[in-house]
Amino acid sequence: MKGKERVLCAMRRGRPDCVPILPQIWLDHAARVSGIAPLNIIQQPHLGGRAMLQTARHYGLDGFRTWLIYEPRRVLCEGNQVFEIDAKTGEKVGTIDMDGGWVTQLFAPHNVTSLQDVAAIPVPSAQSYWDSGQCVQMRQMVQEAGEDHAVAGRPLGFTMNYLIQMGGAAAGMFLLYDEPRLVHSLFARGLEIAIEQTQAMRRTGIEIFMLGDAAASCDVISPAHFKEFVFPYYKTYCDEVHRLGGLVYVHICGHQTPLAEMLVETGVDCIEPMDPMGGVDPAQMKRLVGQRVALMGGVSTLTLLRGTAEQVEAEARECIRKAGQGGGYILAAGCMVPRDTPEDNIRAMVRAAHEFGVYA
Repeated sequence: MKGKERVLCAMRRGRPDCVPILPQIWLDHAARVSGIAPLNIIQQPHLGGRAMLQTARHYGLDGFRTWLIYEPRRVLCEGNQVFEIDAKTGEKVGTIDMDGGWVTQLFAPHNVTSLQDVAAIPVPSAQSYWDSGQCVQMRQMVQEAGEDHAVAGRPLGFTMNYLIQMGGAAAGMFLLYDEPRLVHSLFARGLEIAIEQTQAMRRTGIEIFMLGDAAASCDVISPAHFKEFVFPYYKTYCDEVHRLGGLVYVHICGHQTPLAEMLVETGVDCIEPMDPMGGVDPAQMKRLVGQRVALMGGVSTLTLLRGTAEQVEAEARECIRKAGQGGGYILAAGCMVPRDTPEDNIRAMVRAAHEFGVYA
């Protein structure tokens, strides 16, 4: 099998020729490997896809993720700080966190406090993403990846991550208690945006979609809140992706074990990242979900960053043993691969998948 077929088979709970390898590599590590400067990626987002493809080839990965549907950002560098500049006014709108994900920390953050604020949030059409040229470049990258690499597209995170983005980290949490109607309205609007983005990406040939919602973790909200506020929107999104002929994997950071049954019921095809530092055990997750959904992840990011190649390989083999029973497992990290992870440690994961990735 080639990489794309291997990943698709595992996500459909099958048994490919060996366990696929799809570590959660972020653009910061990919920039190091590819030699494409982070500032260039920020200003020309299509270069991010190029960096991810080059990284997948460099390591011999079975797949990679891409984020291409966002506008290029204008930047201004002053000393050690990087600012995003408003393209129309030339004013500084915030500092770009170059060490923590390249997000812009806005000077005037979004402050959604009313239903009117939600109604004012625009919902770009799927066609508009094509008209911008971003999806054309994405399609070229997917074609170049071919059968060697599965490409996973990530649309907007439309529930808890979106609440923090639009309502603020602290104020957003209070809205769950004080303004539940507003939260539901915001999530419904975010879902609309995500579906339009997904429809656009599906036209590029992407078949796998990442539902990235780190803050839906039980380290942040209770299972009861998840059921009330998150579950229905995940379910609608999964139904739409399946209608489009695609697959969905969900990324929830930290403690996700209590959500296992609800995640299965949403219709997701795969659950990740099974972070051991969040108390998630791949063997327990496998017992909870059985063959109803695929699993991905499990290798500690701390081991990847600080451990030896031998330690990484041993941990990867243990993840395969625990979660690979009967098929439907993809080897990956327990969360985002740290930027400064030694290349030998990622190669150790690849080696473990190729040499020991036999489903029991």
